[in-house]
Amino acid sequence: MIQETIKAVKEAEAKAQQKIKEASVRAQSIISEAEKEAENIIRKTETAAGEQAASDMKAAEERAHSTENTVVGQVEEELAALKKKAESKHEQAIQAVMDSLF
Repeated sequence: MIQETIKAVKEAEAKAQQKIKEASVRAQSIISEAEKEAENIIRKTETAAGEQAASDMKAAEERAHSTENTVVGQVEEELAALKKKAESKHEQAIQAVMDSLF
């Protein structure tokens, strides 16, 4: 009877050791899968962030070009108006000189 109990205890210990080994292997597998999934998430996040940054940069460049075109257009209009005003003043100056001479 004692030998049967000892045998049963040893079998139980052997089964427990086997379950511990199986659990350890399973735990390592879960950890490995979690690490791979984390790497994939990080890679996807980095890619998405890079794509978003590129998109933001492109939008900023487009806004800058649009603003530049608007400003250039305004400056050209102002320049044309100043040239016209200068020509008018030039004509007035010529007329004033001509009037003073005659």
